[in-house]
Amino acid sequence: MFTKHRELFPYFSSFLLLILLIFSADIIFQYFFGSDFFNISSESAHRFSGFMGTEWVAGSYISKFATISLLAFICKINAIITII
Repeated sequence: MFTKHRELFPYFSSFLLLILLIFSADIIFQYFFGSDFFNISSESAHRFSGFMGTEWVAGSYISKFATISLLAFICKINAIITII
């Protein structure tokens, strides 16, 4: 995907990292205060939904975005090493 459009890669990896940080911050906020940034509260005391409302899929999204962000970071590091 990024072989043709290498100039988009920094924007893609920055976007993924931003989404990951916002979503993680929302879950942490919900853990401490009982509701997230949009005043959506979880129906469970031990599971947190974040922006998803009543669906408890926040951990799944965080793990997927973290994996993709990590792969993007590794590709970026490999590209820097190749240039050097």
